[in-house]
Amino acid sequence: MVRTSILLNDEPNAAAGTDRLFGEFAGRGGAAKAIDNIADCYRESARYEEARKLYKRAVATWPTSRYAMESQKGYVLCSIALTDDPNAAAGTSEMLRSFANNADLATGLYDVAAGYEKAACYEKAKNTYSRVVEIFPGSVAASKAELDIAKTDIMSLIDIVDDSTVQEEIEFLFEHFNGDSYLPKAVFGVAREYGVRAFLGTREGLARERGDYARAALPFLDKVITNFPDDAVVPEALEWAGDCHRLLGEYEQAISFYERTLDDWPKHEYAARAQFLIGHVYEKMKREGLIDEADADGKIWSAYKRVVTKYQGSVFVKAAQDWLACHKNDN
Repeated sequence: MVRTSILLNDEPNAAAGTDRLFGEFAGRGGAAKAIDNIADCYRESARYEEARKLYKRAVATWPTSRYAMESQKGYVLCSIALTDDPNAAAGTSEMLRSFANNADLATGLYDVAAGYEKAACYEKAKNTYSRVVEIFPGSVAASKAELDIAKTDIMSLIDIVDDSTVQEEIEFLFEHFNGDSYLPKAVFGVAREYGVRAFLGTREGLARERGDYARAALPFLDKVITNFPDDAVVPEALEWAGDCHRLLGEYEQAISFYERTLDDWPKHEYAARAQFLIGHVYEKMKREGLIDEADADGKIWSAYKRVVTKYQGSVFVKAAQDWLACHKNDN
């Protein structure tokens, strides 16, 4: 009920329900987990201050709970998102000190490093990944962190517009981590980092034009798609490739990548988006006079009709239905 209230922006009921968990249900075994889950909901909604206060309160209330470390980690991740470096550092130190015997501590510290990486704090991410390797040698988290150290070095090169060195470092990853199950995700992470910048628009601080980032992303996306055709990151890589070509005005190539998503991964969560974007791209081609209008309308109708019939639970259904309703007489 509290999570639902949060998502409905019903703060009075969210606060009342949270207080009830801390009061009436405080002695129940699942209370610490429930509060951590609620704080996660605030964090996932980008309400970092509310989440951080709740994580801190949970740790203070149930310091010996198995979920206390998760709440401490959440506190650190919120501090990172709020660019509160002192509390992020202090919270990390407290996590290592108070939960030294927690079996999940290596994973928790790895998640903190990933939080820094997500916030584009690459030097802090690299240092934290290095701590994972140093403190927890031989762990699964350390094995992943070794590759992430190299990856974050590459991420920092993107900001200084050094594509040739990025290419060399990617080759280094293939040479030294060949066969590592985490390698596809790491290479895709670099490609996606270019793509994210391509779709940030004119945000202050970007080193170059959106199209330049899109163009730079494509070779790395191709490496993922070509070298790891069966990996779980491939559907997303295919869609990023389609998106980059779409941004560059290369519409036929964009449609080709969206169609590959549908052909190879028809039940994947990205399939509905790919199907919708095929229609969207044909709309753009029609507006720009790149395709016969009657031919375009038929292709758009077909694409959107498939969205409605095959992906009924998708967020794209409403937009597809609206287009179909407006053009039913034309068709």
